[in-house]
Amino acid sequence: MSTSTMVSLLEVFATGVALAEPAAEIIKSTRESGELETVNKASDGGFDPATAADAAVQALVEGSVGARWPDLVVIGEEDVVPVAADAAVMVDNAREMLTEMLRTGGEDVAAWYRVLDTQVALDRVKVVVDPLDGTLAYTQGKLHAVLFLFGLVVDGEPLAAVIKQPWPETSGVSGLTLAVVGAGVMGLPPPPPTLFPHPLPDAALRVVVSATDREFHNKLAASVAAAGAHVTRAPGCGYKMLLVACGAVDAYYHPKDSSSIWDTAAPQAVLHALGGVVTAALTGAALDYSGADLGNHDGVTAIGPGPNAPAVAALLDTITL
Repeated sequence: MSTSTMVSLLEVFATGVALAEPAAEIIKSTRESGELETVNKASDGGFDPATAADAAVQALVEGSVGARWPDLVVIGEEDVVPVAADAAVMVDNAREMLTEMLRTGGEDVAAWYRVLDTQVALDRVKVVVDPLDGTLAYTQGKLHAVLFLFGLVVDGEPLAAVIKQPWPETSGVSGLTLAVVGAGVMGLPPPPPTLFPHPLPDAALRVVVSATDREFHNKLAASVAAAGAHVTRAPGCGYKMLLVACGAVDAYYHPKDSSSIWDTAAPQAVLHALGGVVTAALTGAALDYSGADLGNHDGVTAIGPGPNAPAVAALLDTITL
């Protein structure tokens, strides 16, 4: 097999890291300008917004990845024209620097390098990106739930993640979370202090569900609470999965066909790197990243690696709607 059909996982991951800050700057500057150019993509009478920031960030990702690997598959939420190649120069330089840092780093990154330092056939790899996860929250000013999600998928499984929170909830943190399955997680944010109205004992089961104010979601929240869990509601699929990863909640439960693989690829890699579990809520099967169908049609359940995992999994199995 010729080298032209191969791709370095280390370089693709480093590209995602290099893109995180430029993506966050686009998201923040668009918000500050007030020129969101919001359009509604929903076809069911709901509201599924996309903004100028969504499109601009995805164009940056596709242009930057495509400039280095023209045939590497990039799957994203928006339908855009990639930016011109010269817009990727900064990212290209940063990728080289980050690749070298991982290659020559100490023990803290040695495991990351061992996992990623491999050439893989191009058709086994894809980048799955949500340029702005939590767009509805973005338009509503709930900026803590806005994320840039870059997932590196190999052989149909999320292997690595770059997650950038442009507006971190805790001062003094970078808002950048990196993960490689088999190596670990860096930069995980601390649990937000105000998620529940009062402190809960360690054994209390905490579950996050969608903040969407529709009949299904309201019934779901009531059913999970009736089963014995402490329920909180939050926007953004990626943000809710990040709450699981950082230990703020034990599980995220969404037994409904309303998310796609770009919502879950990066946060799934984070959870798997921590020892957590992500499955389809209605079947218990693994989420499918290998085919042409991009929807998580059987919903999503994400359970963290903590001691409450068996109990919260058993509780969620009792939920009927």
